Amino acid sequence: MKKIIQKKLYDTEISKEILKISNKLEITNISYFEETLYKTESGKYFIYWKWWPQSKFWIKEGNITFAWSDIWLVNKEDILFWVEYNFKYFSQENIEIILAELKQEISIW
Repeated sequence: MKKIIQKKLYDTEISKEILKISNKLEITNISYFEETLYKTESGKYFIYWKWWPQSKFWIKEGNITFAWSDIWLVNKEDILFWVEYNFKYFSQENIEIILAELKQEISIW
């Protein structure tokens, strides 16, 4: 997917994929979603997400429910919030990948 945001092109084809999460359902399942963190050559992060009609977020107009996808620009704080919000979809390995990428340390109580 390509999107121009603030006069800059963000492209999933040329950016580095850092990590992808999903709810592990089949892509044909109406509740399927996936979100992928990318990093551009200039060091900017963005999340590309795809949500099917009955996934965690969706749009409904009248009797019609839509699947949708988009790109969001994120900073390091946003990424940490993304991990916290979606924690149940992350493995320990996923968390280590994110923390290494962000060069963050966390303490586990």
